[in-house]
Amino acid sequence: MIDYASMIGIHIAAIFTIACLSFLFKDNVVFHTVESIFIGTSVAYIMTFSIEAIRKTAWVPLLKGELIWIFPMILGVLYLTRLSPQIRWISRYPVSLLVGIGTGLAARAVLQVNLLAQIEDTVRIRDLTATGIINITVVFLGVILGILYFVFTFRPKGTLEPLFNYLTRGGRIIIMAAFGSMYGNTVLGRFSLLIGRLQFLLWDWLKLGAAT
Repeated sequence: MIDYASMIGIHIAAIFTIACLSFLFKDNVVFHTVESIFIGTSVAYIMTFSIEAIRKTAWVPLLKGELIWIFPMILGVLYLTRLSPQIRWISRYPVSLLVGIGTGLAARAVLQVNLLAQIEDTVRIRDLTATGIINITVVFLGVILGILYFVFTFRPKGTLEPLFNYLTRGGRIIIMAAFGSMYGNTVLGRFSLLIGRLQFLLWDWLKLGAAT
């Protein structure tokens, strides 16, 4: 039995994919039309999801007598005052409250993940084999050299100055290698997305082959 819904979805997705890829050739009306459809659909989906979330998490409990939910609803209404130039200043109160709460909740997680965990992984030896020791040594030296490159307040003079210059030069090489690796990873990720869409066009839409 033919699944017409899936077939129509594949054709629409293929047309939208080709329209998006047409921007690589030239800026055209088809691309802007698809772009507008995508943005409009995304906004409509987000608005529908937000309204449903407000109904489930606040409005329904409020009707059941949970009056505590009236405070976040008031804050949400105050946030909408940004649409009026005369009373726009009122929206600063809910914004400042949300920013303060969000910053407080995220500070501990950010400190743990981005600082403490990174320091711990730098000196943690997980593999006691020769390869593991070499890996942790390279990571540790790379971290130290990278940090030394950003030391500007203290510069040794005399006999230690050439050694410090060599170390900072090594730190610059480490940083360049790290940036190159991240850039290469980003490029590979983007190419994987492109390859996925091309496979969709060739295999799913045109039926020219099948994935092995």
